[in-house]
Amino acid sequence: MSNTDRLEMIKAYYAKEEKVKVEVPVFISETTKGKVHRYFNGTRAGYQFKHGIAWVDRKDLHKFRDQHFIIHEEGEN
Repeated sequence: MSNTDRLEMIKAYYAKEEKVKVEVPVFISETTKGKVHRYFNGTRAGYQFKHGIAWVDRKDLHKFRDQHFIIHEEGEN
């Protein structure tokens, strides 16, 4: 492993640690044909959610606390 490869690996590791996975819970509704799972697709607090998941900067986590979001802290990804 060359020095530049090692540097890139370290940068990628720390870049990942700056982001935290935030999830909107799935809305499940019962219909006559069965259960329907609805995932949130849209923006909240300036972040784009796709299929209910967004990667949020650690500095902006306070915007999502004490609300109906699931915050996956380090080690839970």
